[in-house]
Amino acid sequence: MDPNTRYTKSADGTSIAYAMIGDGEPVVAASMVWGDLHLYKNVFRLMRAMFDAWANEGMQLAIHDARNMGASDHGVERLDLDARVEDIEAVVDATGFETFSLTGVSSGVPSAIAYAVKHPDRVRRLVLVNGYARGEDWYRVVPAMRIVHGLKELADEDWDTYLMAMASAV
Repeated sequence: MDPNTRYTKSADGTSIAYAMIGDGEPVVAASMVWGDLHLYKNVFRLMRAMFDAWANEGMQLAIHDARNMGASDHGVERLDLDARVEDIEAVVDATGFETFSLTGVSSGVPSAIAYAVKHPDRVRRLVLVNGYARGEDWYRVVPAMRIVHGLKELADEDWDTYLMAMASAV
C-alpha cells in the first residue's frame, strides 16, 4: 500500500503530515519520534509490514510524522510531550474518528498514554509496543540510542548530517 500524504495543523500551527491506510475499524498510531509515515514509506520494512498486516485484517490506520521529521514541519521548537499530544489531536480531528484504538510503538508509547489519559472517552483500546517509562533510561541502555544521544550537539550545527548519522546508528 502506498498512502497519499495529507496535512493538518497542530494547535500551535505546526503542519503535521499524515496518511490513511486500509479500511475498517479505526486505529490511530502515536508517531515515534522518527516519524511513522516517513518510516512506513521509506526506510523501515518492519513498520510497513506491521501496519499493512493490520490494514489487511480490517483496520483503517491513521499514521503521521512527528514534528521535525519526515514530511511534517521542521525547525519546530516545541518537541515536548504536550506538543506531541496536540499533534495526535490534530490527526484525530482530521480523520473524523469519534472513537478508535490508539497504538504507540517505542517512543510513541508516552504520547499514546498521555493522549488516552486526556481523552479517555475517545480511546477504545490502547495498544503499547516496546515502550519505556523514562526516555532517559532508554537512551542510556540501548546502544544505538547512546550514539544518537551523543550526537545531539551536532543536531544544532548540521541537521542533515545529524539525521544521516542517526539513521545509520538506528
